[in-house]
Amino acid sequence: MLFRSFILRALQNFLASDWDRRTARKRDERVVVSLDEPTDDGGARYEPASGGDAPDRTFDRLWALDLLATVRQRLEADLVKAGKTAQIRLLPLAMLDEDETRYAGVAQELGMAEPAVRKAIERLRLRWATVLREEVAATVQTPEDVDAELREVLAVLGK
Repeated sequence: MLFRSFILRALQNFLASDWDRRTARKRDERVVVSLDEPTDDGGARYEPASGGDAPDRTFDRLWALDLLATVRQRLEADLVKAGKTAQIRLLPLAMLDEDETRYAGVAQELGMAEPAVRKAIERLRLRWATVLREEVAATVQTPEDVDAELREVLAVLGK
């Protein structure tokens, strides 16, 4: 069982038990709850579901986005530790952008040669894949589950 699935199921069970406890009838006591009534801190009592997605789909998407943010933070920390803080600017190009026409402008901005920028982006992409695999491996039980979980992450993100 994947750790993420375990956490999701535990949360669902807790919420169901909590709802049962809160809505249990005591004798003939009836409770009327207004959905429009704000909470004590002024926020909405019930948040609408985002985009019509099921809660478990939303949970999976948020988990995948958090995973990508963690990978990016690790890459940034690695670059800072190696004294290559200027290359942090290359992360968006390495992770998202396939358009090589921007390399010349970025090379000029960073004071690097364009081939050096290409090589740095290639190295960042390889490191990105390694760190992503390490982060996913920390959430699954066996090494064989890593590839399946990576496919799930890509499916959740719509890639």
